[in-house]
Amino acid sequence: MNWISGLLGIWVIVEQFLGFSPSASRILLVITGVVIAVLAFWPKGSDASSLSSLSSMGGGEKMPPPSGGSGAGTSSGNAGRQGGM
Repeated sequence: MNWISGLLGIWVIVEQFLGFSPSASRILLVITGVVIAVLAFWPKGSDASSLSSLSSMGGGEKMPPPSGGSGAGTSSGNAGRQGGM
């Protein structure tokens, strides 16, 4: 995907020196901008599959809470610091 962005960037630079009329140049730049915007917002293969898995899980709301371990120590440490002030 990055190489497409690079090519489109080079096209925008080179297009200025090809001698198109101002109206043709404007149309080409608008089309190039639309292509860049579509590519920027187009979901990638891995992102699309992760989005569908999140929607089937309910947006991740049904995940279990983390097990004790470091989370409990952090909250008790914060409580101790607040009490000491």
